[in-house]
Amino acid sequence: MLSFTAVHALSECLLTVVADAAGWDTTPTLLLLHTRRPDPTDPARRDMHAIAFPLHPDDQVTDPAELPALLRRLSDSLRDDPSNPYRTTLGTIVARIRRTDPDARLLAWATLHHDTLDGGVCRARRVDSVDTDGRVYQLTCPHGEDKPQLRVDDAPDPKDVPAVVPGLAALLAASRSLTADPLAEVKAPAGRQDAADDEPIFAPWGPDGASLRCRVCAAVDEICQDEMPSMAGYGEDSYVRCTRCGSVEATDPIFGWRAKPATWPSDSATGADTIANSEQAEHDGQAVMADGIGADRPRGAGSASDDAQEPSGRQADAADKGWAMSRGHADTRGPAKSPCGSCPYRRDVPSGVWDASEYAKLPDYDAPTALQPHGLFLCHQADGRVCAGWAGCHDGNELLALRLAALQGMDPDEITATRTYVSPVPLFSSGQEAAAHGMARIEDPPVQARRTIQRLAPKIAARGLDTTVQTLPVPLTPVDGDCLTWAPATATRLRDLGHPARVVQVAGWADHQVIAFVHWTVLVADPDGDPDGGSVIDVTARQFDPRLPARWVLSWPEFLVALARAAGADRVTAWPEPPA
Repeated sequence: MLSFTAVHALSECLLTVVADAAGWDTTPTLLLLHTRRPDPTDPARRDMHAIAFPLHPDDQVTDPAELPALLRRLSDSLRDDPSNPYRTTLGTIVARIRRTDPDARLLAWATLHHDTLDGGVCRARRVDSVDTDGRVYQLTCPHGEDKPQLRVDDAPDPKDVPAVVPGLAALLAASRSLTADPLAEVKAPAGRQDAADDEPIFAPWGPDGASLRCRVCAAVDEICQDEMPSMAGYGEDSYVRCTRCGSVEATDPIFGWRAKPATWPSDSATGADTIANSEQAEHDGQAVMADGIGADRPRGAGSASDDAQEPSGRQADAADKGWAMSRGHADTRGPAKSPCGSCPYRRDVPSGVWDASEYAKLPDYDAPTALQPHGLFLCHQADGRVCAGWAGCHDGNELLALRLAALQGMDPDEITATRTYVSPVPLFSSGQEAAAHGMARIEDPPVQARRTIQRLAPKIAARGLDTTVQTLPVPLTPVDGDCLTWAPATATRLRDLGHPARVVQVAGWADHQVIAFVHWTVLVADPDGDPDGGSVIDVTARQFDPRLPARWVLSWPEFLVALARAAGADRVTAWPEPPA
């Protein structure tokens, strides 16, 4: 049973919703109301907070008379369909609330919409709500008046309640039935969760308190900060990030204040031997080449890749270091000056260039902000930039991935460049329109598309090799003779993943006549082509110099010169030497 104080606070929250509502032509809005701890340093203080629950465009209504049916559909989907995306959305919101305030409680659902009074003569803004005790709240604010009329009914008559009340009650029951207490039992997303998450990251520092000191890594005034229009539709999202350790404090109108302390010291700070975590963790997916070459991407630093997948088509799949979910964005840059010549968002790019799975990703970014993918859409050129077509097609202020990138280390200037980007070439007006164009000729690409595919295939194949190399096993400390087993094993693994790899032998010469050593390594190159255009992958070269990379990748000519330098040889050549 809610106390008098709680009912009063809930009423005040609904009054604030009415006062803050913008415009008189907005579509009806669904609201979730919960308790909140506004100040992390004062756990005893609580207030009420309203969150706008995001709806799919197909479920957005313009006529308030459609709200009762919508609420019934939502409650049924939450209760009966575990795979329904609204259940995922609700779980995400609940987890975020609980991460900020583990003791938060879900108290009510409400609708904000517009109505007419006096037989249609006067327009009014209305809020109808039902709390956990079944109490009904009705707020009406006629156009031109400052003070809404509030009615709270502790024992409502089912025959004398607004039409949306049964649907709100069903929605409240369905959301609470997901767990015994949604805001107490739904766990936050996997990640670092300790007591420090509820404490401020930054504290005043210096004689006059004008500096900010990171309480995680002790850096002073090593911060970057930014703010942008909130995805809630009102207010601002802001953040302050320590540039030394990556810890973040963020605020937004929906979830309030929250902290995300980084692990410190980091692996790199302690000298741990890790494998380019940010590079390997940046992308997930399968590269499907226009000419049928496929390569798996690693799931994480030092992990083994899955078995190679079969090619799924002749179109180039830009998932390879391109259109994929990126997680670390310290080095991610904003869009190029112009979308590249094969960008699927460009109107002048022919249909059928990319794989169907790639075109299928485009419409997802048309969804309401909260329902969009979390990953930035990166350019398939693998240059570390955001896709210019993606940035130019969508409203940067509404891109969820861009907001999350700010919390993952992306430079504020690059975020601003992405938000404000305007393409100099014509783009499709939406991801759906771009996808429809791309799919139109996917079974029979026109000549221009085939030429583009042929041009892209070698580039993506090369990037696929770079990624595959990072998954190769390596000996802990290679010694003389290890190459006799590791080179064949490495070549076999690369061939299994679709790369034309073979074992080759090289000889190191002490002088023009005396051989100092013979070494086995792996060459990836077209069997009928010039080896100078291939790449050498050597996992045992550290036997000559422990400072060499564990997975050494060079072109064939560069490898011969570099190995001679590392081994102290006069020269290194293919063995047996080709006839003069």
